[in-house]
Amino acid sequence: MELVSGVDLHFITSKKFKTNRIKIRFSAPMSMDTIAGRVLAANMLETANEIYPTSQIFRERLANLYGANFSTRLSRRGLIHYVDLDVSFVSDAFLSRKNTLTGEILNFLKDSLLKPLVDGRAFNRTVFEVEKKNALNDLKAEIEDHFYHAHQELNKLFYTKQDMQIPHFATLDLVEKETPESSFAVFQEMLQNDKIDIFL
Repeated sequence: MELVSGVDLHFITSKKFKTNRIKIRFSAPMSMDTIAGRVLAANMLETANEIYPTSQIFRERLANLYGANFSTRLSRRGLIHYVDLDVSFVSDAFLSRKNTLTGEILNFLKDSLLKPLVDGRAFNRTVFEVEKKNALNDLKAEIEDHFYHAHQELNKLFYTKQDMQIPHFATLDLVEKETPESSFAVFQEMLQNDKIDIFL
């Protein structure tokens, strides 16, 4: 069901699980210009926001929501890059307070998307630098993996389009160039221009 142009809502009903899951998927063409910004924006979204400004407070809030799990995931299919926000939580049917947790989870998601941890027109520099360092360390660890390195070299030989040669989680040089301002600008572009699918 189309909510507004570019935003679709999909209902997937099932009574056989004790947990509910909500996924918000941002889809956009793969681009060397935006891939690192998308990676770091995803990292920022799953770490803190304006309402829960530290990682500890952010995780405590999830724990208070009956141990809800919130994460981001990056993937690629062809020339399309995906940023997924996933939250899983206990179904209201199994709680003593009925019909309250889903609303709280939706508010948490809304805060994460619409009230990110920013300073003006940029992500909070302190948290951003930590997330950037973590992303660089993850990429360095991947480079040490011989299978990963062979796969990347094969991609360079196989694909003629440069956007297809880069991994879905960017490269060291692209991540190193990112700033709190550039990543926040890419995040704003995601909100305004990406195809958004919401799965409930």
